[in-house]
Amino acid sequence: MKQPALLWPALALWAALFAAAFVVPALMPATGDGFTRGLNRVSAFLGWQAAAGAVAFLVWLLGNRAEPGTLARRLSRVPLGIVGLGFAAILGLVLWANLSKPDPAPAPNRPTTAPVDEAAPALPLPE
Repeated sequence: MKQPALLWPALALWAALFAAAFVVPALMPATGDGFTRGLNRVSAFLGWQAAAGAVAFLVWLLGNRAEPGTLARRLSRVPLGIVGLGFAAILGLVLWANLSKPDPAPAPNRPTTAPVDEAAPALPLPE
């Protein structure tokens, strides 16, 4: 098997998309107000990373056609590995955020409002 012709252009495209995932959001103005200010940057980063991940999978498929043990085949594994590390980092961050919450405070052992006295007459409504 010979080296696929599209492997090197696909690797270059992946590198450009991966770099754009960091450069483009950094150059974008933050939009939104308050807590949501700047979330457009996060969604732009994730969008560029998703595009880079799709191309990384394509690079991996093209690399399978290369001769075993060649530089091209070994390099074709790198993009998907980097995408996998990024996915694992985000998953780890989400798990850490969910599992590191302290236990909620115990509920008070008494009623929070005065009990209703059913024998008391109802107050008349003002007219």
